Amino acid sequence: MALKLAHFPAVKELAGFDFEAQPSIDPKQIRDLAASRWIANGENVLLGPPGVGKTHLSIALGREAILAG
Repeated sequence: MALKLAHFPAVKELAGFDFEAQPSIDPKQIRDLAASRWIANGENVLLGPPGVGKTHLSIALGREAILAG
């Protein structure tokens, strides 16, 4: 139900992100963010120039957070 309430514009998952196409993004760091500790700390985690996959990662991390409770 929470996924529905989030109104994500598309279904994106971390498994579907092409890290090879964006070598500037550290897969280990993204996997660490998937643990959702950044939420409790109130941190902003996604910054960067256009075209690096921020929307995909934002949706995927949001889904991970919802699924983790």
